[in-house]
Amino acid sequence: VNAVGPENLAKSAKRHGAKLVHISTNYVFSGDKGSPYVETDEAQPVNVYGRTKLEGDRRVAEHCPNHLIIRTAWLFGRKGRNFIETMLKLGREKGALAVVADELGSPTFTLDLAAATWNLISIQAMGVFHVANTGVCSRLDEAQAIFDLAGLKVKLTPIKLADYRRAARVPLNSALDCSKLGRVTGHRPRPWRDAIRHYIEFERS
Repeated sequence: VNAVGPENLAKSAKRHGAKLVHISTNYVFSGDKGSPYVETDEAQPVNVYGRTKLEGDRRVAEHCPNHLIIRTAWLFGRKGRNFIETMLKLGREKGALAVVADELGSPTFTLDLAAATWNLISIQAMGVFHVANTGVCSRLDEAQAIFDLAGLKVKLTPIKLADYRRAARVPLNSALDCSKLGRVTGHRPRPWRDAIRHYIEFERS
């Protein structure tokens, strides 16, 4: 699905003279960098998902010259499970939560991802672009913002990613630098906290 599927789409797009827009992930990176990742940073995935997504990226680039690869992260939006909905549900049920404080990333509102993608398509951009809401936060920061914006009093206890049981290893820092997007389109997505506020106030009703 993550590698062969994009390859098949890339070959078909090339045959028909079409552009292929391929959505990728921040999980292609190792998480060892001390700052947000730019498009030219070396990809070193730490789990199967990241490795297969990276292979998909490479096959798209190999088989369809007219490609647009968009790496995004920590998605939230309508009609789907996401971190915001999980936090709100657990916060209301429990009133106190332990949340990872050292995993860093870039929350991304699907509305803003769609707008940025359309901007790139409109100017016929090609290559790799990072698209996420502006800024970097930890999962703890994100959770605190969610509860503050929703008006919920929830006690949060910080824990380390190493102490949180997950099915697969994830990058410690997978934040994305979207400066290239801003330079090329003249527009960067709004700050992540503003995007979460919009989602909570307007998209959940």
